[in-house]
Amino acid sequence: MENKTTIFTVDNKRVSLELDTSRGYLSLCGTYDGGSGQIYDRLPDLSNDAHEYAEELAQVKSYWRQFHLKQLELIPDNVLTDLELDFTLLNGERFWVSETPPVDDPGNAKFDQFDDIINSSDVMERIETLKACENLSEEHKQELRELEELESYASGYAPDWKYGETLIRDSYFQEYAEELAESYGMVDSAASWPNNCIDWERAARQLQTDYTAVEFRGVTFWIR
Repeated sequence: MENKTTIFTVDNKRVSLELDTSRGYLSLCGTYDGGSGQIYDRLPDLSNDAHEYAEELAQVKSYWRQFHLKQLELIPDNVLTDLELDFTLLNGERFWVSETPPVDDPGNAKFDQFDDIINSSDVMERIETLKACENLSEEHKQELRELEELESYASGYAPDWKYGETLIRDSYFQEYAEELAESYGMVDSAASWPNNCIDWERAARQLQTDYTAVEFRGVTFWIR
């Protein structure tokens, strides 16, 4: 539950009904000419129409006597609802003041565990983006923990991690091996022979001996 305060204005005097969930109790305070703080005895004086709203004022004071600084879980829901209604009737104006900082939205990462290839530079950039946020959602906090864990482990096996290393998804590794061989001019992808005679599964397994397996969200990637 978010910490928040309902602010009311009674004849230009600020009155607040605080649902302070960090401390867990109900409080009533405000400001007025000549002082501030608890306003239990000053409520009638704050409203020019006190006589018209005598019933509401009496109920607020009654609830105040019963529930001031009482634990919120011990206060009936209808009491909190009635208090808000009574204040609204007194002045017709209110707004919420949040005591919880707004959650930052760092957007979405460029990659996820379903990608065939992940570049370490994207991982580092995402970590910095998340760290720059002051108030992350639980989902983004979990993402940050996962990425930092990946970086901590994978960077130990990849000397060029900070310059941009490639993580290859396990299910894509054989295709990656074929593309790597072609990029080095070892085979011609346009030629049916000898490509149709090559055991690419075996070739991929042999290439993997130079790589280290790392886990990212339950998916195996290979890095060197």
